[in-house]
Amino acid sequence: IGVRIYLLDNSGSTAAMDGTVLQQSGNGFTRQTSSRWDEVCAMALNHAKWNLATGVPTEFILLNSISRPADGPLQDGRDLMTVTRDKGPQEEQVALLKNFLDRNG
Repeated sequence: IGVRIYLLDNSGSTAAMDGTVLQQSGNGFTRQTSSRWDEVCAMALNHAKWNLATGVPTEFILLNSISRPADGPLQDGRDLMTVTRDKGPQEEQVALLKNFLDRNG
């Protein structure tokens, strides 16, 4: 696999609180009510960890980038986040992705 690409829907409808996120609790998991955006973020962070563990470069692209000019090219860190072993340790990559998601939800 050359690269995995995820298109993340960050439209206004993802603020709806009709989602569910699984949280690790002891030896199991609990369900937590969340927004649709929280579901998207949880999925993206899990897939980032799994793809880093297997060495697959991954791009997470925002459906609606606020800062991107209409004709402008996608910019890493603004419109998308690339996660790859070449950019540093897994923990740092996941933290950068989390920050990116927190800024764009």
